[in-house]
Amino acid sequence: LNSPPGVSRGSCLPLLRHTAGVVGMAFDEDENWLFSASTDCSIKVYDLVRQMMQCEVQAPGPSSAVQYCKAQRRLFTALQNGFVAVWDSSILPISLLCTVPDLSSPEAANFGRIRDIDYEANSGMLFTACRNSIGVWAVKSSASGQGSWGRKVGQLPSPNTP
Repeated sequence: LNSPPGVSRGSCLPLLRHTAGVVGMAFDEDENWLFSASTDCSIKVYDLVRQMMQCEVQAPGPSSAVQYCKAQRRLFTALQNGFVAVWDSSILPISLLCTVPDLSSPEAANFGRIRDIDYEANSGMLFTACRNSIGVWAVKSSASGQGSWGRKVGQLPSPNTP
């Protein structure tokens, strides 16, 4: 891994000061930003070149995994309660676009802790891995880019699920 321009390979980052364990990190190569997510419900954005915190926001719950989409400048944070928070990182501070599924959704209570996530930008498909299944979600944005939502399109049971 090469250091970003202006940062020596031996440099150490100042303490990001999460108050609980960091469960995921993602890197934006264009901006040289490091995103970190923690079980303390915080998401931090750190500028690696200027070596300073860009912003900190609170997630709707403790995080369990992170995925970044460079093409859409979206940060996806899986939450321990089975939701995924979708963040817009095109401007600072990053802003919460939506949760998948919607927090008021009746199906929301049926999900366990998300252990991993992946996102495919061309199709807008979000994949969530839980203990007993893999969820497949279509994530869409409005034409103006001001709204987003997710809809479950499938679920694959794990081989050990009855």
